[in-house]
Amino acid sequence: TPGFAAEPGTFAGFTLGASAGVSHNSIDYSGYIDGKSSSKNDFIGGVNAAYGFALSESFVLAVGGTYALNSTQFGEVTYQENGQAVDVNGKLKNHWSVFIAPGIRFAPQWLGYAKLAYHHAKSDYTDTLMGSSTSSHHGTGYGAGVAYAVTRNIEVNAEIQHVRFSSAS
Repeated sequence: TPGFAAEPGTFAGFTLGASAGVSHNSIDYSGYIDGKSSSKNDFIGGVNAAYGFALSESFVLAVGGTYALNSTQFGEVTYQENGQAVDVNGKLKNHWSVFIAPGIRFAPQWLGYAKLAYHHAKSDYTDTLMGSSTSSHHGTGYGAGVAYAVTRNIEVNAEIQHVRFSSAS
């Protein structure tokens, strides 16, 4: 039995929120452009919705989804084709996910949680020689976070997540 009484409803029920953070994107063009790769840090903003199920006084299970409101850049690579410098750049757009996040209240207003998610996004590539294309990607994400209940209806979270997307489909 925990040594505290959690406020009723804290971290349980429906939540709707906004997010802001930094995304570190990297791409490996191996098999396409002499094994070159690129990476870039970019701002990401989004919206999220979830429902938290209070499994006990200490344990909460959240299920939900996220949607990124902006595109993020992969960076740019340059390669040579017939003596001509060719630039390739890419961006990730329409990024959404669905997740499950089991958590444990470790103090009356604090929750630690793990997250497992399915991610889907589209990528736009521009090659100054070959033109542009769009492809779909799917992948998994895993991470951990901590949430603080400022009030029964306001939470602040900090989270880190690693997402690995598939090759283009």
